[in-house]
Amino acid sequence: PSVLVPSLSPLCLMWPFPQRLRVLGVFAAARDVTGLERAEQNLRSAHSELEETVRRRTAALEMEVEERKKVEEKLREREERYRELVSNANSAIIRMDQNGTITFFNEYAQKLFGYSLPEIFGKNIRILLPPVETSGRNLEEMVDTVLRNPDNFEENIHENIKKNGERIWVSWRN
Repeated sequence: PSVLVPSLSPLCLMWPFPQRLRVLGVFAAARDVTGLERAEQNLRSAHSELEETVRRRTAALEMEVEERKKVEEKLREREERYRELVSNANSAIIRMDQNGTITFFNEYAQKLFGYSLPEIFGKNIRILLPPVETSGRNLEEMVDTVLRNPDNFEENIHENIKKNGERIWVSWRN
């Protein structure tokens, strides 16, 4: 009888079995995989293109990150120099928000007015002004006007009041 014996290559028909084996013929099954092979080639090509795009974009992002780090470091250095300059200036430098709340008060201002930073920070600018100057000018109205239109007050000379109550005349520039 004929027997199909599996081998490492295509299936072979062997005769007689189990005595001496003799190949009688070779059977093979085949199917068209052209479409599958093309799809795999297209997939490999798309994968390679995607990998290259990712490599290029990653390199560009790494350059952007490095550039941003450099810019941020320069900004930190400039801010530090600005803080040192403003903090150590021989002029009172006060910053306030649109409501008149003090948000910055340099060392010279602290010495001039007699307030420490914790005492003055967050207080209204009116703490440094008498309601009315000795000349009779209403400083409450002036502060309201300055807060509404700060650009109209490039320079302003008016009386201020120190923590100890002493009155001093100060020339301010915005």
